[in-house]
Amino acid sequence: MELLFVVLPDRPGSFAFDQKVRTSAPESNTLVSPEILVRAPASENRAVRRCFDPPAGWRFDTQNRRVVVVDRLGWLDDVTDPTLNGGGIEFAADEAAEQICVVVTAKPVTKGARIATIGRFEATLVRNRIEERVVQSGIRALDWRETIHVPIEPGMPDWKLYVRLFDEIDREFDGRISSGTPFLHVAIEDGGRELVLRADPTLEP
Repeated sequence: MELLFVVLPDRPGSFAFDQKVRTSAPESNTLVSPEILVRAPASENRAVRRCFDPPAGWRFDTQNRRVVVVDRLGWLDDVTDPTLNGGGIEFAADEAAEQICVVVTAKPVTKGARIATIGRFEATLVRNRIEERVVQSGIRALDWRETIHVPIEPGMPDWKLYVRLFDEIDREFDGRISSGTPFLHVAIEDGGRELVLRADPTLEP
């Protein structure tokens, strides 16, 4: 009778673990609105309401905004006098949650005055920019006597595990663990916070 002896190497193999990590980083910018002009004929009031939506993917920071009176103009008997205009610009009380609305007014202080008001607003735009990066473990050796624990990065949507056993058996895991790996136990443990690899000569191929 012939007996078959298998001598296992000192090192079972090696592995590499690549994690794609997605993080969110705050980003801000300043929006300066177009200038809004309101004219009023002699002795009359005028008001113009304008609403603005943020650019796609952005939102207004309502705590960081201001109105700006670019110019107040007034004329009486063809004499220019800006003090004849009591108008201005303010944020509208009935603006929608995602909008900024302003009301620009032209109000004569003296009867018979012609007036014009130019106003705008400035606001901070904010958004969360998604960034992706790959965290690589590098090539690490497996050991018969030591269980390997690799921390899993928070916010990891995808990963790849590359395993080489005995310098000739190559396995690749792409986002999930499957059974049937000879001499190696692979699992995601600790509530998804670590990858565990345990080389075991008793595991069947």
